Amino acid sequence: MLTKQEVTKLCRFLQCAGGNWRNAVYIECRSCPHSLPACAGYLLTADSEGKPVLYPARLLREITGEEIIKDECSGILTREAFYSLYAMRLIWDTDSDKQCGLRQMFFKSSKPI
Repeated sequence: MLTKQEVTKLCRFLQCAGGNWRNAVYIECRSCPHSLPACAGYLLTADSEGKPVLYPARLLREITGEEIIKDECSGILTREAFYSLYAMRLIWDTDSDKQCGLRQMFFKSSKPI
């Protein structure tokens, strides 16, 4: 059973993705120094203000039972490319560079829909 906050995050992600995870950009986390084994990646979309909205691919698969296939997404970014693209946002939205920035951004994103 999902908590209210988990449901809110899932609904926000799906709303920003137009109801379909395939409309999101897949972020590959192949060489992540923060997670062993490497996570299954993140899905990226943006809210109405252009702010990134992230959702862990593994968590979405666990909730929906649907396999998240990166080639079916609207695009693919490496973790490094995401960090370069959102360098300033990572400074504002993360507390430590010793932990995964994507994960920190996901857990801090509790903005209501």
